[in-house]
Amino acid sequence: MPYFRTVEVYPTSGWWGTRWHEHDRDGDAFAKVSRGICDAYSGSLGDHALPHTVSTLRIFIDTDGRLVRVPADPRRTVVMSPLSTDRVWEGFESAAVRVASGFADLVLDAQRRVILEAVHAAVRGLASFRGLDPSALEAARRAVIDADFVFTWASEWKSSPGRRWRARCVFRTMPDGFGRLVLEVTDGDGTKRATSPEQVAFTTVEGYRRAARTLRWTAADRLEVVPCVDFVGHDAGLCAVAVDEGVDGAPRLRLLQSAGLPGRPDAAIEEPSSTPEPREPDSRSAVRDGPEDTVLWVVPDPAERRILGIGGGPTNDVPELYWRTLHDLFDRLDSPEWAAWWAPSSVPTLQVSWWADVAQDRLFVRRGKDKVIARIERTPAGLRDVDPVQAARDDLDGLLALVQRRMGLANPPVLS
Repeated sequence: MPYFRTVEVYPTSGWWGTRWHEHDRDGDAFAKVSRGICDAYSGSLGDHALPHTVSTLRIFIDTDGRLVRVPADPRRTVVMSPLSTDRVWEGFESAAVRVASGFADLVLDAQRRVILEAVHAAVRGLASFRGLDPSALEAARRAVIDADFVFTWASEWKSSPGRRWRARCVFRTMPDGFGRLVLEVTDGDGTKRATSPEQVAFTTVEGYRRAARTLRWTAADRLEVVPCVDFVGHDAGLCAVAVDEGVDGAPRLRLLQSAGLPGRPDAAIEEPSSTPEPREPDSRSAVRDGPEDTVLWVVPDPAERRILGIGGGPTNDVPELYWRTLHDLFDRLDSPEWAAWWAPSSVPTLQVSWWADVAQDRLFVRRGKDKVIARIERTPAGLRDVDPVQAARDDLDGLLALVQRRMGLANPPVLS
């Protein structure tokens, strides 16, 4: 039996120095600041062993109003959770959060509190429909507050040859979404210690664990680690540190080699700027510590018929023109003409997406009680020698024709 233990805002990562949520600075700020909050919240959930059919809740950012059509001011969010009350098909539960224009301009303290209440509302919405223990959720919310909205994680200690020194990795998640790693070294009994300069780490606790597994002593006085390892195993290089004894007998660390930054492989990377310290909130941007002040929670209306284009991924090795064309076409499905086409359906929601982490190309349609899942599945290799714009149009036309046949609908409108 799986246990519900992870909540994450999607997207969970991106390149250094770029937006994770493209063309939307408010959604980008929400995603990045949420990283530490989600990992701290999830860490507490994992301690309570909540049985559930899946382990993860993904909260999709909906700044364009495609999923949640309720306006909000910068200090409020609107959360739809769950996106559907039907059984789970994708392997994770889904919710959506509407981030208002101006969120990126709030002070960090206000951003963190708004995000926590949005995450908490999304999990409470899921729990109310799936019968999960609400006390575990309150404990998770309190754990984030008690940690001052900062997630930290430390690896196990590793002793040097001869056991003169011990070392471990210590990570913390910053508001830019990325972690910072320091190597902590102590003497044999742990009374004297030193820390290395910071290195940029990946964005999730899973990335921290991957990095920690690379920590090793290559000699009695030399440590090496790969600070940033993404989910497909790509890394940003090696960090090396020399260790010797200072005048007071404490370890002394000297940086021999810094790792690189997790930027786009084909782009120039600038040195990271120092992380700004949080500013004190002013009277206009401060928020109080209560979900009723920051979050409006809505649930799906079973009587409403709608088409949701929820995007897709991963974009690695997929022509940009292909997925951008698909996303543009998905937006066009949110119109009265398409709503009228879907209205005779016996199922409230048609959810359209694409996915490229597959073994073969296919069009996938599955009907549930409250949702039809329609997905374009494409291998990057299958998109190498085609016109990406035309391929996107053909794929979506084919998918909608398959939906039309499965659901007994009229011919779909023509995508302009």
